[in-house]
Parts: sequence; structure tokens; C-alpha cells
Amino acid sequence: MTKHTGNIGAPVELVGLTKRYGDKEVVRDLNVSIESGEFVTLLGPSGSGKTTTLNLIAGFTPITSGSIFVDGTDIGRTPAYKRGLGVVFQHYALFPHQSVLENVMFPLRRRGISRKESAKLARESLALVDLGGYENRRTSELSGGQQQRVALARALVYRPPLLLMDEPLGALDKRLRDSLQVEIKRIQREVGSTCVFVTHDQEEALTMSDRIAVFQEGEVVQFDRPEVLYRRPANLFVAQFLGDSVLVPGDVQRGSFSSDLGVRGIGAPSHPDGSAFLFVRPEQVDIAPSVREAPADAVALDAAVISQTFLGSSSRVELRLADGKTPVVARLSAQDTRQWAPGERAVVWFLERETQILRS
Repeated sequence: MTKHTGNIGAPVELVGLTKRYGDKEVVRDLNVSIESGEFVTLLGPSGSGKTTTLNLIAGFTPITSGSIFVDGTDIGRTPAYKRGLGVVFQHYALFPHQSVLENVMFPLRRRGISRKESAKLARESLALVDLGGYENRRTSELSGGQQQRVALARALVYRPPLLLMDEPLGALDKRLRDSLQVEIKRIQREVGSTCVFVTHDQEEALTMSDRIAVFQEGEVVQFDRPEVLYRRPANLFVAQFLGDSVLVPGDVQRGSFSSDLGVRGIGAPSHPDGSAFLFVRPEQVDIAPSVREAPADAVALDAAVISQTFLGSSSRVELRLADGKTPVVARLSAQDTRQWAPGERAVVWFLERETQILRS
């Protein structure tokens, strides 16, 4: 493995990483490469293996097989306290009887750094997270967001090559969480540490990440940039997990997708014959009163309106296709002021070039 040449962020490689508990594989043969200074999120539902993977990297859970390379060195069997990684937990593990400054100084004092130098570095780290002037407060006197910043300052105080974050925003309200997402990304870029971040929140992952590893049953089923995952999911699971999806059921026969709901002859040359879905995102779907008002080259499907919900910058219209059971969601811009009544007949349409065929 090659060492990096940047400032402090280290490249990370997981090679054949596996964790078993008895006969059960909770992490299965992971092979993932993370670049120096990259912000990577491990995303998936509960029990998919993402937190176990983070704990394997941190050294809190012993690996069954495989290797973990950080900056070219295999640390897979190195004790956690010798790995030199920064870790931020969902529950911040701060010392309530100590001051903010003492909390941030703690990892430096454990490394034998003098009290004077530790205090200097801790103050610099607190300034980085906008907590200058809070040094003498008790952590119990701080808000949840401020406590999260103290935990981040403590994890970054010795400038670790790799920062691990296990759902650090999960206990915060939405407004504060949204604000801290931007702050954490800014701080990570400023410091330059490589970051591996765990969450089950799709919006959080899309907002913060350079790349996202989507976990399903202990495996990474797709690892790519947020926009690629969202627009071109690798399979049905990724499509449904990352936001709302419009999925029209049908079949592929001899390289062509068709559906009894009104889709004919969409090319699918790389797909084997069998059942499949035509996939598109809600913001790519529009609604018209009749097929005459849809573009001639669009895929147009008969539907009935279920409900319309105003969301401020957009509105969400839920419909069902002609079979009475296939749901469709359209997200219309605020400039589209037409109101759709429950039960009203409509045509939903989208452009073929924006669709994708996914196997069921």
C-alpha cells in the first residue's frame, strides 16, 4: 500500500474485511479504498454492518479476517489505543466533572504532552469549532450542539490522519443537525483529516459526503459520489433507500422493457430477460390533465391523484397508476400552481432518457 503525500489526511484501504459472530457474517469481504482527505459516509439501515465496520477500523471490535490499511500500514490487529485515530460517538463521552479545556486536553495529556503545550493546542482546537471563550465551563453547562463541538475538538486536537464519526448528530434536533452538518464538513476540510462517517440518514449522507458506501446485509452494494447514487443506483435497494422512487413494474424481453401500464419498447440491451422496474426520481416526473399535453417523446401513464401536499419550495403529489396499486410521487416546483384534487384523473409523464431499468 502506498503512503500519501498530502498534509495529514491518510488514505484508507479495507481489504477482504470480514467480521463473524459464530456462523453469522455481519461484515462480508469488504474491499473499499478511501482517498486522502476524503469524507466518506457508511450508509445503511440498522443491522447492515456500517457501525460494525467503523468499530473494526477503530479497533473496538476484533476483525475475523482481512486487513485495514491506514497510510499504507496494516493496523487491523493493532490495539485501538495505538492506532492514533480520532473518534466522535453519538453520545459524546465527555467528562462532566472536568472543564471544556480539560476535556479537549485529555488525549494530549495521555500522550505525554506537557500541560502548557496541551492547553495551547486545546485552545486552538476549540477556536476551530467556534468555542473560544468556553474553556472554563463545565460540559454539563453546554447545549447538545456545543457538547458535540467539544467532542469534535477533542477528536481533532492532535490532528489525527483519520477521523471516525459514529452518528454524532443523531441526538440533535433537525435545525441544529442541519447547521452542524455544514460546520463539520467545513472543519474537516480545513483540518484535512480523512473522515469516515456513519449514519442511517440519507439526507445527511447526501449533504456531507464526497462518496457514500451503501451497506446491505454486511456488504457494500454501491460506493460512489452522492449524485451518482441518487441518479444511477446500482440496484433496487439503493434506489429505494436513497429517497423517493418511482418504480413502474414490467418485464425485459430480448433487450426491451415493456409494462402493461403503458410503457412500450424501452431499450435494455444489457439486461437479461425477466421481471424488472422502470426507475425515475419524483422531481423528474410531471403531471398533465391529458396525454395531449405531455411531450410527444415522453413516457406517459394514466393515473389518479391521491393527494397533494404543499412543502414551501415544492409540492408533493401522490398518485396511483391505472392498475390501482402502483404508487407514483411527483415533486412539482413552487412555480407550478395547479391544484390537483383527490380522485382527479391525470397523466404522469417523464423523459425516457432520465429513466433506468432495475432488476426486481
